[in-house]
Amino acid sequence: LGDGQYLLENLIILPKSSVELNILLADGGRIASQVVQAPVAAVLDSLKMDKNGSPGGGNTAGQYTLSAFWKDVPGMENYYRLKIYRNRIFQSETYILSDDRLGDGALIVRPVIRQSYDLGDTLRCELLSVNKAYFDYFTDIASASGQGLSNPSPYNPKGNLQGDALGYFGIWFVSEKTIIVR
Repeated sequence: LGDGQYLLENLIILPKSSVELNILLADGGRIASQVVQAPVAAVLDSLKMDKNGSPGGGNTAGQYTLSAFWKDVPGMENYYRLKIYRNRIFQSETYILSDDRLGDGALIVRPVIRQSYDLGDTLRCELLSVNKAYFDYFTDIASASGQGLSNPSPYNPKGNLQGDALGYFGIWFVSEKTIIVR
């Protein structure tokens, strides 16, 4: 696909299977990933909008916040990313990552903090059940893009590729829902 993105169609990867990536380069070089385990898919159960504040109560009054709900897959470590498209535009600067450390098999309620939405907005949310390498890579990106007085020094996120490559090899399953702010 270009820009370091590759597509292999008609490949079936089953949950919990072990997979690795090997790329042979034209110059004889090789890029390989660590072995990753495919996650088990969770299903995005529902989305809920809540009105912020009260009229005249600040710059978010009259706007709405989003919460996503899904049930964690029990009996294993699970990692998730919630991706949001607002009026068909991917909100790429929002890294909403979650895991099940605090409740294996429990209902996960994930409010989307620091984001407000307006009446009439259409939000399409994708719940990605991801492997640990994907989760770790995007956790690094989220940490590197911190805000405030204690910004970290710029650095490249740690990926799971060997050789002279930046990035990660990830596997994920997607469940999605759409909600209109009313």
